[in-house]
Amino acid sequence: MAVALGCGGLVGGGGGALTAAGSVQPDGPSTPPVLPSQFPDGSDRYLPAVKVSDIADTWLKKANKWACEDQNESGEHTISGADHTLECTPTDDLKYDVLVRIEHDGEDQVRYVNASCSFKPGSRMCHTLFATLADVLFLNRPELRKEAKVWGDKHADSDETTTIGGIRMSANLSPHELTCVADA
Repeated sequence: MAVALGCGGLVGGGGGALTAAGSVQPDGPSTPPVLPSQFPDGSDRYLPAVKVSDIADTWLKKANKWACEDQNESGEHTISGADHTLECTPTDDLKYDVLVRIEHDGEDQVRYVNASCSFKPGSRMCHTLFATLADVLFLNRPELRKEAKVWGDKHADSDETTTIGGIRMSANLSPHELTCVADA
């Protein structure tokens, strides 16, 4: 008797479940909504109009005689998830005190730039480094260069963040650094 009741329950329950599943229609639109033109896409992760060569070659190597090394050959992972990392340091005694890190996927696909300075707040070196980095990020957008440079200098000894021209710049005291990413 128990076997007969169990079999009847399985047949009846299974049939009812199949009938219910076949008769239910999903709610909602049949096509996905149209996305607005400002909707973020993959290109929004890059700093607008910033090129690796402007930072590494023009500013650091040519103008300041720094050396840059590709860090991905050592298997180091990037902070931003970018494919490549350049670490640039002075070639003199300052090489242990200041560093610029550039993470990028390609020449005009810069994801992250960080300048670190081990000198104490108030140091002219840190002010100059942060102001000049902020300036060089806008090399291809001259109308924003002065604003960025002034901000980098003024906030070198603070914990402040701003966005200029789609680039978020965050100054920190501990560690003493300026970090720049896309403000997507």
